[in-house]
Amino acid sequence: MALNECYGYGVPDEISGFVLNSLVMCRVYVTPGVGQTFKFAARNQLATLKVEARRLLNNPTVRGRLLDICGVHPCVVTADALAPVPNGMSEFTDELGELFHKPVIRMTRPNRERRNDIRFVAPTDEALAKSVLSVCELEDVSRTGFSAYATGKRLREVNPNLEVHSLSVLQRNIVEEQYQKGPEAITYHTLAHQTLPLDIATFRQQFPDIPVDDVSE
Repeated sequence: MALNECYGYGVPDEISGFVLNSLVMCRVYVTPGVGQTFKFAARNQLATLKVEARRLLNNPTVRGRLLDICGVHPCVVTADALAPVPNGMSEFTDELGELFHKPVIRMTRPNRERRNDIRFVAPTDEALAKSVLSVCELEDVSRTGFSAYATGKRLREVNPNLEVHSLSVLQRNIVEEQYQKGPEAITYHTLAHQTLPLDIATFRQQFPDIPVDDVSE
């Protein structure tokens, strides 16, 4: 299934364009400075370019529009419950659930723990995961699909037959095939898909007009 499709619905070009334009407007592209790197969730990959999604979600206008967009997406509408891919979308998912009357399975990943160490916030969240048939995970920025896969795997540890979809704001690469096949596979969707390099030099060559902030201390 294409990343922009879900239950026969395709994300309109206008929505993808809004997301991509908002990324530039909110100055989400950052670099850690000379000699420094970011570490991503999948396979300890290092990068000198990151999409700082909190800058997007901290913009009230953009956040409000994203809530409305996600609220009518079929994988949200048809899900029995929502769950954040920890930790960037936790507050957003709570707000989305409240606005559109969807229960939320709260998940967390403790600081400094392994990237796949996903936990339920409380016993009531685990009980909710056991009681539903389908879940839509919400993620801000996905690269390989690892974080959403790890979250789905944790959910299925308590409910093996759970149908799991994931909806990201931005998919910055191709989801790895291993996360889309087999009994632990999840179904990936995104509002916008744009292939972005891991290194700042290549990004500046490909997108010379997009500003990048240096976040070195």
